Amino acid sequence: MMKGFFGVLAVCVMIATLSHAAATNADYVEAVKGLVQRRFPALVNAFSFEVINPADNGHDVFELEDGTNTIIIRGNNGVSLAAGLGHYMKYYAHVQLSWTGDQLAPAMDPKSLPLVGTKVRIVAADKWSYYMNVCTVSYSAAWWDWTRWEREIDWMALQGVNLPLAFTGQEYIQRALFKEFGLTDEEVHAYFTGPAFLAWFRMGNVQTWAGPLSDAWIDAQHDMQLLILARMRQFGMTPVLSMFAGHVPPSIKQYYPDAQITEAADWAGFSEEYRTWILEVTDPLFNKLGKRYIEIQTEAYGTDHIYNGDVYNEMQPPTDNTTYLTESSRGTYEGLISGDPDAVWLMQAWLFINERSFWQEPQVKAYLSGVPNDRMILLDLFTEYSPVFSRENNYYGKKWIWCMLHNFGGNPGMWGNLSHILTQPHLDRGKGSDNTMDGVGITMEAIGQNYVMYEAMLEQRWRDQPIPPRQWLNDYVQRRYGEAIGKSSEVQNAWVILEQVVFCAPTHNVSYVEDVPQIHDFVDGYSFRVDPLGKPVSNGGVSGSLDDLWNAWKLLLSDNVAALGAAKVDPFCHDVVDLGVNVLTNEFTLRLHNLYAAIKAKDLAAVKDAAAQALELIEDMDHLLATDNYYLLGKWISDARALAGSNQTEADLYEFNARNQLTMWGPDGNINDYARKSWNGLYGDYYYNRWSMFMQDVITAVASGKDFDQGAYNAKCKVFEKDWQNCHTTYPATGSGNTLEVAVALAKKYSH
Repeated sequence: MMKGFFGVLAVCVMIATLSHAAATNADYVEAVKGLVQRRFPALVNAFSFEVINPADNGHDVFELEDGTNTIIIRGNNGVSLAAGLGHYMKYYAHVQLSWTGDQLAPAMDPKSLPLVGTKVRIVAADKWSYYMNVCTVSYSAAWWDWTRWEREIDWMALQGVNLPLAFTGQEYIQRALFKEFGLTDEEVHAYFTGPAFLAWFRMGNVQTWAGPLSDAWIDAQHDMQLLILARMRQFGMTPVLSMFAGHVPPSIKQYYPDAQITEAADWAGFSEEYRTWILEVTDPLFNKLGKRYIEIQTEAYGTDHIYNGDVYNEMQPPTDNTTYLTESSRGTYEGLISGDPDAVWLMQAWLFINERSFWQEPQVKAYLSGVPNDRMILLDLFTEYSPVFSRENNYYGKKWIWCMLHNFGGNPGMWGNLSHILTQPHLDRGKGSDNTMDGVGITMEAIGQNYVMYEAMLEQRWRDQPIPPRQWLNDYVQRRYGEAIGKSSEVQNAWVILEQVVFCAPTHNVSYVEDVPQIHDFVDGYSFRVDPLGKPVSNGGVSGSLDDLWNAWKLLLSDNVAALGAAKVDPFCHDVVDLGVNVLTNEFTLRLHNLYAAIKAKDLAAVKDAAAQALELIEDMDHLLATDNYYLLGKWISDARALAGSNQTEADLYEFNARNQLTMWGPDGNINDYARKSWNGLYGDYYYNRWSMFMQDVITAVASGKDFDQGAYNAKCKVFEKDWQNCHTTYPATGSGNTLEVAVALAKKYSH
């Protein structure tokens, strides 16, 4: 696990950063120069960086101006300097660094960089730009090495993120804490989940599952956290660290028999051995643990005084008594400030959405009242769809951040309400004299999908008024694909369609490929629409048709676009795969409709034909996905195994974690397919085999004149699913084949 390398480097990082004062102006300049060296090496001499004062209102600011043989970028800290660089690269150089490929051609030649012209000065509209969901670190970043983390931090800086979640290495703190309070190594390690499930362990939802967690993992993640924090702080970011929220190992009861420790309620059907235990906040032990947690963490990682913790994530408090709820939040806060008197509690407001029937206005107000207004910031986690601030009176005086959640589990599909996020934050920012909105953020459960939505959302901190979607997208496609491709009429027209029928509402078509097969009662020739909370809705507010998607895909695949060199532009090829799979999963749904009609008619020949067509579609989609580096099961698994180094047992455990999270999500399919992905390997193996078994059973049933036995199939399917968790089949870890050639061939094959 490269422990020796990280250990030595981490010591250097700790000495260089944690023992000294906040980053200096020189640190800021060096940070952004380092970013240029890493991401745009041909441009190391193309920019001059200068640190200036914040804007008059105290907010961040950057300036762009032409200099003598350089572009001058000014900002009040490293993040502002990097945001200024990002603004120039996006809107002048037409360059994009993204989660799903880079378009850097204009950055290869400093002589081709355009001048700024009139001096630009942009002041941030809000104090904070927040990044990450507590789930993101498991759904996306579970297997990241330092190279990948370094790239992500550079990306954050270019987007102007100044309030990133920094949750890596928590288990190092918990190990030290609980051992100090008497637990043995064995008891502590048995408490932790496996690496792919640490997000829900940290939120108190589950313990032990897919573990144990080794000292090697814990120590390596501690070293990684030192590197992460050092780089974030060099830019002037404010990393959000963890705090004690009352979740404890069950074995602590034997050491503190008088402590008020109770078993948490059922979560996602996990059996008792995996359920967590909660220390009552009013118990004296709570404050002691809370204090020592912060003290140990500060000694290990330093502090920027903002901490995230969720006491009741997807779990109800024991009572709705308002006095109790006030005491609960007050006790949590007092445990925090006993370790850091300057602490601010950053809390996800998801509990007020997920358990809305419990959290009525009196309960919300009581819970928030336990913490002083200047010591709590609320993440309005799902503002674009289910805002809480508006029904809870701006959180009764507390600062809050407008967040776009958008995606659950990294689920596939193209969707998002682009017009809404380009407009609504600005309207909400100015609502009423008691408005306490203090930032914007993105809180997706996983990255690597619908990139257009997230770049648009983060940009709203640097805008003070709405911008029309068509205008914004015109610039977006030029930087994503390059000027020539982005300006082509075919690409422009394709994105007009996507704006009008895809990125117009926070809902999307269901892909049945990733579902456990069953016979659906279709209401039309396509599929139900499903909203982000999983509730069937009529049409879902999505306009357009499958023909519209086909037209957009064909425009991207046109000969004129290919002649502009599109096959060599990674983000373009990724979007071709993304849109193509969305088109073909809808075609798959049509085949299912035909299949179910044939079953109803007891037409064996038609059943066989529809079944063969559906299975062939899955294989073809797997082939298309194989051309893209960002849609590979093999990459996810190989990254997991790589973190184990030469320890084969550990590597096998990590692979089990990687497979289980994507599929059964628990020992018995507790959250089955919640983290589904449209990935090569999953389509060609896992999903294909589930559907193949289903088709065989359907054909057998029709041939024998019997009804299809869904229960028998489900039992057989679960055996396959459980066996697959422990397989070690290898899948491609790098993309192969020509995306455009494969896509064009499939478009010709399936086009109406």
